Amino acid sequence: MKSIKYIIAIIAASILFSGCISVDGYFKKIRNKVFSSVNGDFQREVEFAVGPALLTMSSIAVSISDAPEFTDDMLRKIERVQIGVYKNRDWRSYKPNFNSLKNISNDLIDDGYKVIVRSSSYKEMVAVMVKEKHERLNEMFVIAVNEDELVMTQIFGDLDELIEIAIRSDGLNFGYAKN
Repeated sequence: MKSIKYIIAIIAASILFSGCISVDGYFKKIRNKVFSSVNGDFQREVEFAVGPALLTMSSIAVSISDAPEFTDDMLRKIERVQIGVYKNRDWRSYKPNFNSLKNISNDLIDDGYKVIVRSSSYKEMVAVMVKEKHERLNEMFVIAVNEDELVMTQIFGDLDELIEIAIRSDGLNFGYAKN
């Protein structure tokens, strides 16, 4: 009975200390900036972070499954993921504005991100930003908002390798490269 308590305590600690529960303060800061910059009434549907422990367990599960080999390789390149999906309850007041998207992305630029894509149309706005360390991509932040929802994702890891595996594997059916 005592060993079961230790096992439960170890599992709980590994989940809590690996970032597998809640998004971090930076993610919340950007989320709140988006909420205040975009007209709409957004309500959280899903918001969570997946840390190294859960990603390692996922990688192990994928490696013993019949999933393609590159899936496991790709998972091993990701260190942490934060995801937020928010439903817009007041779509009538939603008005995308390139200036608001520019202000949001400027905050990310001030924190070391570089803009890859920034687009605004009548019904939606999208920003994709990356951060480098030692000339290697190690973070990506994606913000997509339309009249129905806001989706935010922040990915940490060896993104250069991740992209290379995705292209080489032809698993996304882009037809860029063959194994």
